[in-house]
Order: sequence, then C-alpha cells, then structure tokens
Amino acid sequence: LPWEHPLFLGLVVSHDSKFIGRFVIFLKILSLQNNGITDYGIDFLSQILQSNKTLTAIWLDQNDISDKGVRTISNSLVHHNSTLLYLDLSKNRLITDVSIEYIQDIIKNNKTLTELSIYDCNLSTSAKDKLKKAAKLNSAAHTTA
Repeated sequence: LPWEHPLFLGLVVSHDSKFIGRFVIFLKILSLQNNGITDYGIDFLSQILQSNKTLTAIWLDQNDISDKGVRTISNSLVHHNSTLLYLDLSKNRLITDVSIEYIQDIIKNNKTLTELSIYDCNLSTSAKDKLKKAAKLNSAAHTTA
C-alpha cells in the first residue's frame, strides 16, 4: 500500500532506524502475525494504541514478543485504550510466567477487550490456571491460554 492510502498504519522511520513520526488513519483490524515483531515493535504499537480510536482487533501471534513487550502493551490497554476488542499474543515463546501479572491487569482493568488469546506461549500450567481464574472473575473477557 502506498503511504497515502487511507487504511494504512504507518511509522515514519529514518534510514538509521530513528523514529520520526507516525500516522494512523481508519484502521480497524491489524494482522501482524509471523512478522518477527519484537518488543521494539511493541513499543511503537503501544504508542499508537494510546491515541487510536478505531483499532478493534490485533493479531500478534507467532512473533518474538517477550515479557517486556507484554508489560508495554498492558500499560497501553489498561490506561489509554478503550476500543480494542480482540488481542492475539499466541505462539510468542518468549512470553513466560513473568507476564501473568500484566495479563491479569489487562483482563481485570480493560473494559472493552472481550477476547485475549495467549495459547502456546511459554506459560506454566499454574500460570494458565491463574489466567483462567482471572477470566472467570471478569465475565466480559474470554481468555484462551
């Protein structure tokens, strides 16, 4: 898609990877599965989520997101975003039990997210049980762990 396309999410980055600017216009669904997205990419996405009022679904499965990325996206979803309905973080093998607190925070405090998919990460059985319990306490959210 060209830069001026009305449905394009863009980050303007210089040749030496310094952030210059961004724009988000009319995008409702963002599928970035299996794109090698790292925590650095999540930093940019989280900045966008803080002001975006149109995104309702994001697929981030099969990337290289770690606990740090989960913490970052959790902060945006809990404190700034009120439009996202679906988030898929599945098959990010760098997500471990360290992320449980952040994911529970999303489930408990984000009032619009109705489905969170986080299966096939590096979570223990105990961590998965905690997430299922948190999802039951918040009947609006559906969590797949």
